[in-house]
Amino acid sequence: MILLRIPYLVLGLIICLASCKEDAPVSPDSTQPDNKLSMQFKFGDQALSPNATYQFPDGRKLSVDLINFYMSNISLKADTGYVFLNDLFLLCNSNKNSYELPNLPIQNYSAIRFSIGVDSIINAGDPTDYKTTNPLGLQSNIPMHWGWNTGYVFALLEGKYDNTPDKTGLLEAYWFYHIGLNQFFMENIEVPLSASKIEIVFDAAGIFNDVNVMLESETKSTSNGDLADKISKNVKTHVFKKAF
Repeated sequence: MILLRIPYLVLGLIICLASCKEDAPVSPDSTQPDNKLSMQFKFGDQALSPNATYQFPDGRKLSVDLINFYMSNISLKADTGYVFLNDLFLLCNSNKNSYELPNLPIQNYSAIRFSIGVDSIINAGDPTDYKTTNPLGLQSNIPMHWGWNTGYVFALLEGKYDNTPDKTGLLEAYWFYHIGLNQFFMENIEVPLSASKIEIVFDAAGIFNDVNVMLESETKSTSNGDLADKISKNVKTHVFKKAF
């Protein structure tokens, strides 16, 4: 019997290949603390931008200068049901397109569900109980709370419009819709998601669905409640859309 002399290096390689199997895939962490919600701000097919003007179907022009709103009761729809992000409040505005969704489990999500505003318990609370860095705390730059009696401003929407009879294009009049009060809490808005993206569209044109800005230019919810009701319903049903 003839024994072949195999160099130790080659022998070691053979033993390693024989005994080592392909590593099993490493399971990812159970949460994704860096997951984000992306939001596109548009007016119809146009991107919202500072100092831009937009146009109603009748040719009257307007600007959209300020969009701020609270997003709460956030959950995402997965194959196994909804994943709830409890106690998460986002203060969103048209100058910011990305919002963190902390501790979101890794799954494929087909829709996002949320409310605009805060619930009646939070609305009755004291904003000074929160730090100013908390979305529910008093904001130094945007008045998102009216005071003890009326609570938070759920959505603060402002701009200018052309109020000339012949539609000259001069934006000299103001429109503003400040939506608050418990009866105008906008619940259970659900938006489908594109594959592998947590991204939605805020279409500001939807604010004005069935609204004649010449006659319906302002509400602070405590005044002109019928218009506040109309705007809150528009935000709930016509503003948030799927991103493509």
